[in-house]
Amino acid sequence: MPELFGHPFSSYTWKALIALYENDTPFTFQMIDPDHQENVQRILTLSPQGKFPVLIDGEREICESSMIIEYLQHYYPGQVALLPPDKEQAITVRMFDRFFDNYVMTPTQHIVNDFMRIPSYRDTLTVNSAKAMLQQTYGWLNKHLQNTQYACGDAFTLADCAAAPSLFYADW
Repeated sequence: MPELFGHPFSSYTWKALIALYENDTPFTFQMIDPDHQENVQRILTLSPQGKFPVLIDGEREICESSMIIEYLQHYYPGQVALLPPDKEQAITVRMFDRFFDNYVMTPTQHIVNDFMRIPSYRDTLTVNSAKAMLQQTYGWLNKHLQNTQYACGDAFTLADCAAAPSLFYADW
């Protein structure tokens, strides 16, 4: 049974969890926090930057939430095809996955990181740039998502796994 190492407040862990739950994939969750130092130490040996989530399935170690979801699609397929079989549709889904991670979650994380700094180390230039990127991104997304049920049409996909946590935290 696969093990997912992460923290439930981590947007990228959440992204992988959505995929696991959407297809009722059995797994064991391994918490990364100060109370689980053995898991923290394991992550430091598995992930080049000590980042999570990481999926371990037997001898297989998969870093990065998008790659975890692709792995699950291939080795633990469920009722929901998170990556469509059609190549053109799959490219669009992957593009939107990267879009939500890079143009919603990344600027949101810059804002959150700045907020967590002590006031004398805050960087208004970075925050203003991140907010401008979000505004531009929202304008584009509003046009694209006007007539769709999900991020890439009428089916729940990898793009929606990325959209949910990034939009949630950006709104928050």
